[in-house]
Amino acid sequence: MDEILLIDAGEPAVELIAEPEIVMELEPELVLEPEPEPILELIPGPEPEPQPEPGPACADVTLTARVQAEGSELRAGQFTFCVYDGGGKEAARAANGRDGIVAFPALRLSVPGTYRFNICQPTPSGFGWIIDRGCFPVAVILDGAGGARAEAPNGEALFVNRRSPSRRRV
Repeated sequence: MDEILLIDAGEPAVELIAEPEIVMELEPELVLEPEPEPILELIPGPEPEPQPEPGPACADVTLTARVQAEGSELRAGQFTFCVYDGGGKEAARAANGRDGIVAFPALRLSVPGTYRFNICQPTPSGFGWIIDRGCFPVAVILDGAGGARAEAPNGEALFVNRRSPSRRRV
């Protein structure tokens, strides 16, 4: 068994010295300020079209469409349809009923004027179906008394989806 000898010289090998305290005085002009926000320059654009003032006119408008299935029986909820506003934003979404009728949730219109919508079918083709990709424009005119009428230049929004012929393996 080896023996370990410990020798104590009585004094520490390293003398500990307290760290000096650093005091820095900043002159007022040397105080760092946060950077100012950049100033955005406004560039004038075209004048916006005057919008009619909101008034007592208000109407809930329900748009509808119809879908037919060729080559197969139509099931309720089988296809999805959307109403897009004039800016291309989705305003309403609905699925077909078993009878082929698509009744969208009511759209609340509160400012007199003409509102332009497109009724489209975003369902992709596939799963044996060739989807009608047509879009049907609809204009809804809201008068100052809260009366509304829809005008569809192409007539009824009718979508015809076709069942693609089945492919057989030979």
